[in-house]
Amino acid sequence: MSCGTISVTFKDAAMTRAIMGITDPIQHKKLGRKVSNFDPKVWGRKSVLIVKEGSKLKVLHLYIIMQHSVYLKYFEAYCYI
Repeated sequence: MSCGTISVTFKDAAMTRAIMGITDPIQHKKLGRKVSNFDPKVWGRKSVLIVKEGSKLKVLHLYIIMQHSVYLKYFEAYCYI
């Protein structure tokens, strides 16, 4: 889960821009700790929803890749006949 998600959740636009402008994960974490209006109770509820949604998308993505691989094998077999 990215610190950018935390800053968006708590509507800290300046911190979101700062976090999205860097690529170093250590700096992301440092900036994430500085998000204004942070509420651990709100984040606790929100983070569970974010993890659930991310897990669903990951499974869907894997399913799509697997389907593509199956069709690709059939297509390759057909092309070499």
